[in-house]
Amino acid sequence: MLTILRIIAVIIGSVIVLLLFVLASPVSARVEYIDGKLRVYPEIWFVKINLYKDKSLKNRKRKEKKKISESNNKTEKSRKMSLADIVETARVAGKAAVKLFKRITVCNISVRIIVCGDDPSETGIAVGEMWAVTGVVTSVVNNLFRARYESVEIVPDFDQSLSDEDLVRIGFDVKTRVIFLAVAGMVFLKNMH
Repeated sequence: MLTILRIIAVIIGSVIVLLLFVLASPVSARVEYIDGKLRVYPEIWFVKINLYKDKSLKNRKRKEKKKISESNNKTEKSRKMSLADIVETARVAGKAAVKLFKRITVCNISVRIIVCGDDPSETGIAVGEMWAVTGVVTSVVNNLFRARYESVEIVPDFDQSLSDEDLVRIGFDVKTRVIFLAVAGMVFLKNMH
């Protein structure tokens, strides 16, 4: 009888340790936007998955047309949400997002934007405007998340010699732990009812 209780205790203890190990494991995602193409690579336990790879504009338009035709087939009753439902869902999602944002680290942020204009004065003005926007965006990111920057470059191309390169290249890693995602999900579900 005593050995059966020990075996059950070992099994329960092993399940708890395994659960804690899974909840404490890191989850990250690499997000890249290179010259109009978005790529997202989530990583769980050192395994990278190609989750989202943006296709051409034609495929995107086809999908939008298909969604519109499918949504027209749905009944009117299932499509309508009241304003109160939308506000309540946004409020609950906001609470969950605030809890999650405090535990997210955005690191290895790299931005490279090549700016070119018709003449050098337009290029210079455009570069100044891009630096102003970049300053505001980095301030917002620093206030929402723990952020670490690798490089931020706004490159003027006065003679349009860099036009062969990618004009916009943005990449960053988002890191958190499974337990923080679970807590945010529980807060969302708890507040929905």
